[in-house]
Order: sequence, then C-alpha cells, then structure tokens
Amino acid sequence: MRRRVAPDARIDRLVVRVPNWLGDAVMALPALGWLRAAFPGAHLAAASTAGLARFFESVTGLDQVLVLEAGSSPVAVRVNAARLRAQAYDAGILLTNSVGSSLPFWRAGIPRRWGYANGLRTLALTRGVPRGLASTRFAGRHHSRYYLRLVEALAPLAPGEEPGPLRLGVDPADAARIEAWLATRGRDSRRPLVGVAPGAAYGTAKQYPPALLAAALIDIVARTGAQVVWLGAVNDRPGARALEDAWRAREASFTPGRDVIDAVGYTTVGELLAVVASCHAVVANDSGVMHVAGALGVPVTAVFGPTDERATAPLGRHEILVEPVFCRPCLLRECPIDHRCMKRIAPGRVAASVAGWITGGDAGGDWTPPPAPPGPPSSGVSNP
Repeated sequence: MRRRVAPDARIDRLVVRVPNWLGDAVMALPALGWLRAAFPGAHLAAASTAGLARFFESVTGLDQVLVLEAGSSPVAVRVNAARLRAQAYDAGILLTNSVGSSLPFWRAGIPRRWGYANGLRTLALTRGVPRGLASTRFAGRHHSRYYLRLVEALAPLAPGEEPGPLRLGVDPADAARIEAWLATRGRDSRRPLVGVAPGAAYGTAKQYPPALLAAALIDIVARTGAQVVWLGAVNDRPGARALEDAWRAREASFTPGRDVIDAVGYTTVGELLAVVASCHAVVANDSGVMHVAGALGVPVTAVFGPTDERATAPLGRHEILVEPVFCRPCLLRECPIDHRCMKRIAPGRVAASVAGWITGGDAGGDWTPPPAPPGPPSSGVSNP
C-alpha cells in the first residue's frame, strides 16, 4: 500500500514555495510531480513571485498559483503571510533556502512547514530535512535531484513507483498571439525555426561569444534553410545586440526578418513558452530558456562553459557541448583568463548538432532518474 504522508498528518491543502529563477523552476517540476502523486486528492498550490506566476499557471497538475511579493522586507513578509493565511493551507513545503522565504509560512501559522534544515531558517520549520540527505532513489548532482530528495523524504511513495514531472503547456491565446506576431516580423512557415538564447544570468562567462555564435547560426541557416529567432528577456538585449553586430560583420547583407527574428525582450513568460514550443530546435547557453525548451520537449543544443552540466543539464532531449579544459567548471561569473572553455568550442560543432535535430538526428539523450534500489525508502527527516 502506498504511503502518502506521515501517519499523523492529513493533507488536504498543500502549498509549495517554488524557486524564483526560471531555470530552477523547471528543475523543480519533477518534485512537483512527485507531490502530485503523493497527495493525489489534495489541493496543490504553487506560491510564486509575480515574475514566474505565468510559468506555473502553465504547469499541468497544479490547482492554484498564489502570487507572493518579492523580497523579504517586513512589509513583504507581512503581506505574504496574510495571503497564505487566507488560504488555510494544511502544509507548506519550501523548495527555496532563504530565511526570508520561510518567514511568511511561519507567520501565516501553516501547521506543517517543511523544508531543508538550513541554519536559522530551521527555527521556522516544523520538519527539517538534513541538507546532506542520502536519497534512496535520487543519487547524483543534478539540481532537480536536490528538490526530489526533499520531497522523497517528506512524502515517500511505494517502492518502484516513479511519478513523472508535471508538464508545461502553452496557452492557445499566447500561441495565437505569437503566431501573428512572428508573421509580422517575417516568419516563413515553410522554413524550420531555430530558437537561440544568446544571454545567461550571472555574468558573461556563461555566454558563448557572439562572434562564434553568429558563425554557428550562419552555418545553420546554410545547412538547413532555417530561420532563427532570438529569445530572452529585456536584460538579454545587450547580448542580442552584440550577436547582431557579429552577424553583420560576417554578412553585410544581414536583414532582420529574412533569416533572423528578434524576440528578445518582446515576450511575456507565456508568450516565451509559445515561441519556444514552435521551434524545431533551440541552441542556448546554460540559461532559463534552455530549461524551458527541454521541458517543452524541444531538442536542445546546450553550450556549457564555467557551469557544471552534471548539475544543470536540461530535463529533455539535449546535446551538451563542452571543451574539457583544466579550469572548468569554475562557476565564475567572469573569466579571469582567456575564456577557453567557450572559445574552443568550434561553431561547426554547434551547427552540426542543431542541423542533426532538424534533419531527424538524435544527438542527445533524455535525463531520467536512476532506478530505485530494493527496499522501502527512508525519510531521513529530523524534527527540530
């Protein structure tokens, strides 16, 4: 018989404080899927800041998205506590690690407050899970497993049962708006569409150099006849401008709308999902767009430099391109030497990978959890 939760707890209304960054939000989907399976009859809510609320509204299997104020100021804590209190949740799980994110749950008086034990934040929890928990199912460094280890400890399932992640969907209204918008920008539906995310948060070290990316994209267009759409948020515009300059330096005939459509900063979160879903393939740095593409089932060519692909590879069909230099993964925001981890990845490798996806190749592989060992799972839970 499946064990849903601790025997003294009946959970009818469960709220999950979800991550604040797009990539982390995608990597939390397997954990949300686990909770959906563990509490099939419960009202399952995601508590999110406004910036990612639309993303979680696109996740199938959630019953509610509760929008919280960003930050941990006294005003934000008070407002968020009031919003949580009004929903009368039985339990709350914190996928975030900060003290500030736990305080509204505590002030709201949610009876069961669960999360990783983490210094002072542990005082706001009724059940803390050790950060170094050894999972019975989810060994490995991928960040999605970090969330899975937490929910496995709090809500173990029967041995052998492996629920899948909750899925992203695309709102038909967003899809229709994007189709019309792309048409006004020169979209030719007879050509494959390749999404390109030139930016990445936390510094330039994660970004494939614009000159090399431009060379790769020109090659992709030549090999496949594809159109390219640049993807990202407003803060990715400098990267898009640098990419445009690099393309113009190689091809004086560069004309926006012929081979390239610039969508950087022009889409809402829902519209970004719609654009990505319409692509035949995506090439990206280690970024939120990379993770979104993987979650939507779009094949991804991911260029990794200073970050660790074992921790943040996309959860879907993908090929990881790396250069095995001595200094990676350094996790630095800016390269202190010559950015060799990125500059030594030849544009032809990127183009060949993307062309493989478009022509039906299978360059990459799917991320899947390891098989569960025999025997019942152990909760590994401490009760402070």
